[in-house]
Amino acid sequence: MVTDVVSAMLLVTNHNALHCFHVDSPLTKVACKVISKLPDLRGLSMVVEKNTLLSPVVLPNLTDLVIQCDQDSDWSQMFHGATLGKLKAVTLYSESYQAYDFLEEFERVTPATSTRNTLSKFQLYTSYSWNPNYPSLLPFM
Repeated sequence: MVTDVVSAMLLVTNHNALHCFHVDSPLTKVACKVISKLPDLRGLSMVVEKNTLLSPVVLPNLTDLVIQCDQDSDWSQMFHGATLGKLKAVTLYSESYQAYDFLEEFERVTPATSTRNTLSKFQLYTSYSWNPNYPSLLPFM
């Protein structure tokens, strides 16, 4: 019910005036398509669950992205062909992924975006232990 209500609210909001959208629940398919193409969106926080279809994001003004996902979600699909020219901060929450798998996937999907040039804050929260000297983070430093 929360998913439907939050998604409906997004659909009736003035998309040109919406600058931040932070929700702690998944969105409907229609709302996911809308949220991925809001031209003035600067902050986005969303939950990605299994079977959530995400379009590549075209969010040229997005500076802050927070994603909470489960093991079966394909959160990375939003980065394929993405337009994220100003992304400065990424926060990823996952209780199911091994940190290495998560970081390898993030590294794999971001070269096509300008994220490596603009990213100044990266946070990964997971219940698994991991080695913070993970070599694939070096290109982002």
